[in-house]
Amino acid sequence: MCKTAYNFQLKGYVGGWDFDRSDVDAVLAENDGKRVNVLIDSLGGSLATGLSISAAFRNYGDVAVHFVGLNASAATIASLGAAQISIDRGGMYLDHKCSTAFLEWGSLNSDQFDTLIADCEKIKADLDKLDLNVAQLYAAKCRKPVGDLLALLRRNDDLYEKPARTPWLQLRILHRYKQQAMT
Repeated sequence: MCKTAYNFQLKGYVGGWDFDRSDVDAVLAENDGKRVNVLIDSLGGSLATGLSISAAFRNYGDVAVHFVGLNASAATIASLGAAQISIDRGGMYLDHKCSTAFLEWGSLNSDQFDTLIADCEKIKADLDKLDLNVAQLYAAKCRKPVGDLLALLRRNDDLYEKPARTPWLQLRILHRYKQQAMT
């Protein structure tokens, strides 16, 4: 049976106790000078952690990421620093614009609404900057124009789009089958 030995697996929430930059740094330090194989199975999480992990992979150099299951958001961004990215045949991959939690509850007068609108416009401007940064990372990885990647992120309609239909990133699709022993 064909089997890759993974140095570590990143599963769960990006930026949580089970998927953190400090864990990545520790595994990279343990394997200094060797190829590091990483399995990712995550719906995403913290953009800041995803960007940080991507930088760690890029700085280390010889990192290969393999996706299984449903992957999205910060998990896909974390992989962009890897030298090689692949995905299982049944794996799925989602990219989208950055988002933030927002909750406002209360009774506002017109002046308070002006303040709220100004605050929301600042949040939107910050999110636009984050989207541009993420699009630049994707564009650098796949050698496509940044504008094309921003348009792709804006679509937000490709829930777990199959990588075979995502030619912009051109993930290497791996087919894992049991190999019969020859007798």
